[in-house]
Amino acid sequence: MALISEDDRRYLTNLFGERLVNPVRLRFYTQWASALTVPGQVCATCRDTQQLLEELVALSDKLRLEIHDFYEEQQQARSEGIAEIPAVLLNHVVEDIVG
Repeated sequence: MALISEDDRRYLTNLFGERLVNPVRLRFYTQWASALTVPGQVCATCRDTQQLLEELVALSDKLRLEIHDFYEEQQQARSEGIAEIPAVLLNHVVEDIVG
């Protein structure tokens, strides 16, 4: 089931088309889904946040989503100021988006 309504999809598609001139990268820190859980390391909202971001980036070719595992990339996450998940960083992309 989609999280973004059809009306909101149309609105955002038009808005992005009008206002997004340069590409934007969304860096999403999450937790990979696993059958095993570690107490204190369960992200209750990561799955929904990822779905929302995937729906969002599907609305514009100017948006790109990068998904990072918080626990596998802790050093990088901390260097970017990420202490908890889910977390999203927005970055202007200078180079063209490929793929």
